[in-house]
Amino acid sequence: MSLVSPYTSEVDAAEHRFFEAAGFAVLGGAHLDISDGFRLAEPEPATLFRLGLDGWNGAADALIISCLNTRSHTVVAALEQTIGKPVITSTQATLWHALRLAGIKDSLPGYGRLLQEH
Repeated sequence: MSLVSPYTSEVDAAEHRFFEAAGFAVLGGAHLDISDGFRLAEPEPATLFRLGLDGWNGAADALIISCLNTRSHTVVAALEQTIGKPVITSTQATLWHALRLAGIKDSLPGYGRLLQEH
């Protein structure tokens, strides 16, 4: 996988270690070095799209965009189209899980493969 975030290098490195300890190979990564919790919501979609591309490694099976406080869900479809692989974001995965807990399995086009599959 490739893993990107808006976080500082220290938090980003901790996330990489977490996924590696869980058995995932983290092949690529990038971060924005934001330390203020409120500022995590500031990156525009174009910045998040560029972050995804900057951290993408073509040998990865998927791109993960970490952080619930970003608007990463707005760039999932465009990133998937560009890299040709699944993109999973914290926001999108949380929504997917909440919908499944509520018994809702409807497809939500435009927000990536995860929310399009039943």
